[in-house]
Amino acid sequence: MGVEELFRAGEGFRKNIYLDTKGNRTVGTGLNVDDPVTASFLPAEVVSGERAITPEEDTAAVKARLDLGTNDARGFIGANVFDSLEQGQRDGLVDMATNMGLSPDGKTKFNSFERLKAALGRGDFQAAHDEVLDSGYAKDVGDRAKRNAMLIRGSQGALESDLLRQLA
Repeated sequence: MGVEELFRAGEGFRKNIYLDTKGNRTVGTGLNVDDPVTASFLPAEVVSGERAITPEEDTAAVKARLDLGTNDARGFIGANVFDSLEQGQRDGLVDMATNMGLSPDGKTKFNSFERLKAALGRGDFQAAHDEVLDSGYAKDVGDRAKRNAMLIRGSQGALESDLLRQLA
């Protein structure tokens, strides 16, 4: 499963504008139309609610948001660290970044995850996993955070999880 499928699984799809759990006007696959960057990827009639989003418009906007999320995650931990991670670890970080979006000043919301950044920098993926779960993000998104934390922990964490499920 790639990062786009992860993101879509976490969001679902609604063709008309609705209010998300934070009260943001949202459309398609979790696209916050009140965010000016996201809105710039959408037709004005969709942003205003005059018409529904098409699947093609949604796909283009999701891909653009994922590109921003990738740049956000890479910039947060540094290209060398990001590029050295397993694909699943990168996908978990990109899904997190894309889901959280940017703060109103245009900066990454990852900046509040200093201990996550430090854990990833030293290759302590269990600590990185724990930092994701011990966050406001985890309280907001629940199972999605658990999934991303497992992905960030990496293959060792996934193998351990599979073994524990088999023993249960």
